[in-house]
Amino acid sequence: MSRNPYAPAVHAVLKPHGFAKIPGLEWRREADGYLDQIHLQSCGLDRTVTVNIFIRDLATKGLLERITAGIQGGLYYSVRRRIRSFVSVYDKWWARDDPEGPQEVAQLLRDHALPFLDSMHSDEAMISEMRRIIGDRWWGDTNARLDLALLLWRTGRAAEACETLRVSPKRIPENWKAQIEAVRRFVCETPSPPPPADAGRGTEPTA
Repeated sequence: MSRNPYAPAVHAVLKPHGFAKIPGLEWRREADGYLDQIHLQSCGLDRTVTVNIFIRDLATKGLLERITAGIQGGLYYSVRRRIRSFVSVYDKWWARDDPEGPQEVAQLLRDHALPFLDSMHSDEAMISEMRRIIGDRWWGDTNARLDLALLLWRTGRAAEACETLRVSPKRIPENWKAQIEAVRRFVCETPSPPPPADAGRGTEPTA
């Protein structure tokens, strides 16, 4: 286990819920067709830590990888939260030597992060959260927008998926432009499958 004093407390909370520690201060689990990850982020400059919560729909991830084969970057998560966001609009970093810090973080994981991840294991929950992330900004979060378009397509809403990517930003890296265009062509030109009988859980892509 890492020397980070918060790691044992985080591990004790996550292990009973199916999370496995991976290299670095990260824990992952696959459940219900989703990849959940907890990241204990450390800042060496002021010796503080915080916790990031990530989730990815594996069926949408697989579909995106097939559509953008050869131009997609590494793994990313379309839904991301900082642990303090569940209880406050203000971010928080805990001092590594804060005697109350590990237990405070553990309590936030138990009371908020884990229930949040469990609640996100459905198509509609993911769509709602990605719409929240994108918000009213001109383009919003590119990762969330791509996954949102594909998830809308997968759940029988091809027209809405196409509209999500109708206009793309100009000042982005070329590989991102190619990826967005590949997804846009797919959702706009490929007939959407029938909506799944059980839209509550992640469903396998049909393309």
